Amino acid sequence: MPKQEKITVNGEVIDKLPAGNYKVKPRDIDVEVICKAKGKMRIKHIGIIEWDWVKLEISPYDMTKGTITYRYSPTDVRKIIAGEEIEQ
Repeated sequence: MPKQEKITVNGEVIDKLPAGNYKVKPRDIDVEVICKAKGKMRIKHIGIIEWDWVKLEISPYDMTKGTITYRYSPTDVRKIIAGEEIEQ
């Protein structure tokens, strides 16, 4: 059986949890996801606080767990809310 691709969505950080976890509310899915920051974000010490918008990858097998892959700047957040495409 082939491995399924991860689901990539944008979401808003709701809460910071212990042990480097975050509770994220994806924009298109009605589930709260528990996420960890991916390796490069931890290595570069990119800070994530509540109300930040992030890009996350969710496992198709367990929709309650995921990883944060990118933190959007405030100018990008306006584009996400307006529904525009963002170049990276």
